Amino acid sequence: MGKLPYGQIKEMVESGHSMSQIAQKLGKNVGSISNFCKRNGLSSKYISEPKHLPFDKIKNLYEKGESLYKLSKVYGTPPDTLKRGLKRRFPDIFIRGMDDAKRPDLLNDADALVSAMKVKSIRRIAKDLGIRANTVCAAVKRFNLHDLVRDQTVTDKPEDIKLLYESGLSLTQIANTYNTYPTTISNIISRVGGKMRKSGGVRRPSKYDELNDRDWLYEQYHTNDRSMAFIALYLGTTIGNISNALDKHNIPKKSKRDVYSKLRRLNAKKTTISTKWGTWKLQSQNEIDFVKSLPSCHMDVKYEPCVLSYHDSQYVPDFYVDGDYVEIKPPEQSVSPGVDRQKFIKQLLIARHNNVVLRTWYDGKFREYDDISDLDIYFALNWKLLFDGPNQCFEFLSTFGFRPIQWNRDMLLNGLKSLHRVPEDKLLNANYPSERVVNLIRHFNPHYWSSSHKGYMSVCDAFREGNLTVLKRSIQWLWKKTRGVNIYGLYKMIVKYNKDFSLVSIFKPWIARYVYQQLLPNGGTIVDPCMGWGGRFLGTVGYDYEYIGYDLNSNSVESNKSLAKFVGAASVHNPILMQADASGIDWPDGDLLFTSPPYDDTEYYDGLETQCRDTAGIYDNIMKFGGIVALNIPKRHRDKCIEIAQRHGRKVLNEFQMKTVNFMGVRESAYEPIIIFK
Repeated sequence: MGKLPYGQIKEMVESGHSMSQIAQKLGKNVGSISNFCKRNGLSSKYISEPKHLPFDKIKNLYEKGESLYKLSKVYGTPPDTLKRGLKRRFPDIFIRGMDDAKRPDLLNDADALVSAMKVKSIRRIAKDLGIRANTVCAAVKRFNLHDLVRDQTVTDKPEDIKLLYESGLSLTQIANTYNTYPTTISNIISRVGGKMRKSGGVRRPSKYDELNDRDWLYEQYHTNDRSMAFIALYLGTTIGNISNALDKHNIPKKSKRDVYSKLRRLNAKKTTISTKWGTWKLQSQNEIDFVKSLPSCHMDVKYEPCVLSYHDSQYVPDFYVDGDYVEIKPPEQSVSPGVDRQKFIKQLLIARHNNVVLRTWYDGKFREYDDISDLDIYFALNWKLLFDGPNQCFEFLSTFGFRPIQWNRDMLLNGLKSLHRVPEDKLLNANYPSERVVNLIRHFNPHYWSSSHKGYMSVCDAFREGNLTVLKRSIQWLWKKTRGVNIYGLYKMIVKYNKDFSLVSIFKPWIARYVYQQLLPNGGTIVDPCMGWGGRFLGTVGYDYEYIGYDLNSNSVESNKSLAKFVGAASVHNPILMQADASGIDWPDGDLLFTSPPYDDTEYYDGLETQCRDTAGIYDNIMKFGGIVALNIPKRHRDKCIEIAQRHGRKVLNEFQMKTVNFMGVRESAYEPIIIFK
């Protein structure tokens, strides 16, 4: 990258340009401009900071002696952000340095600090004083007590520690004796010339006599071809102890290839260990652990290529052992209640209908499966495995009531991956079928199912008294299908065949991403005053955008926070999400305001007592924003919105036509405008 022009950048910063605007003008990325400004002491007034913080109150607390660190914990904001906000609002405020800070008396008395460090670690001193460990370290540096830090909390006779270690005690045992850390003990032993043991523990006699007998261990492990897991189970110990005993006696360990090759050679005629495709490569670490746990004298292990079926569902078990079918399951799928078990519930039910004993293996042993709960039944993948007919299914659902649809973690991660799999020519198409992305949004917005269009009922209303006829009829229609006879198919059936029910629209993340890339190709700060279901937030995933979102509905704010937590800081910058009325927000600094305001009272959202009656007030306040404005609006609002924009001195820069769908079905010719105002 070429040398950046200091004079030009300084002039742009002082004139109020943001880092994103400077980067766009110079054709650089935002990160390089930001780092250049930091190195040269240039700061933009557009550096974002929380506008909602009570800085007057923070100033009073700070001047009374509270530290920025403690205030940052109270208000959930980094100390540097608080410092920057105080300096901007109160230029004359005195920011304390380390020497001006009010320290605990202990940190101002060298002798007292020395006495404390002889019996406590730095972390313990900091915890007792209620301060950070770095503050104690600063005092240690000021009094030049580094040598004492190195040997703190240990005896003055390091030879004693060496003798304890040589007697067989572990580093952890010695550290617990002296109330310190194993690393500290290790450093002391090394300084006095002690030799550290190899990992795996001291080579002292085992309490299991068999493990002290090399011939016995060799015979079991190599001659009889027992696995370490089998020997450990026989002796009642752990696999780690068996591994240490093999190392102590210099008995070579078998590789996975050796284990599988010998199994294949000894049982070539009657046994195969294979996947569904007939290869020797096992499908998962769980299956590898299962095969390794089997004793070699017990080799009647087969993969039976049989298909168990019932109604429209099929299932192929993993293994066949001793006349029983064995299913290998990780604990989170077989134990955790709820939707993570739905596939396993299906397999178990199919096995029961075929009078087959299905054993479950996980965590190193066979486990008994508990009873199926109502929640398992509700989220089952095929109700025909559970109920004799639609009437029995209706009786259960009408009693159990409505529950928002949820998906397991694997399904949600697939939704994240699908965000960037929309073809380039479909990025402005809201009709593009990406069910995984929509499921991701619905999962984190349970109030979605209780929201509806004006004059229509929501999905959850079908489970209430007075509408149970609709529920029963929908289940009967559903029962005629061959696939999707479950809660996921039922919700679609309620909306599709009952004209008084509807679902509300969701703004698609790939459309938001298209707008961002067109208007902010080098990154920047995006403000969204009506964040809704989180579609425009998801549009920032994987890109260098800062997102500030508002919504009048507290349900939407909490849902978007949960969604942001799931996405994680590795994929998206930490967003700022707050509850606020879009018609009265004081806008923060940003590069682009992009939102889709409510279409007057077209949709009714669960969580709001009153609905938006007139969007004009929102449009008027939005036009006061300091950067580019992009609005997704209905066609009937175009003239009104442009008129309001002109009153604020704005002009139409561009317009995108978003192919859309209405709640009565897809209309390929229909579109909604996304108007860009400069």
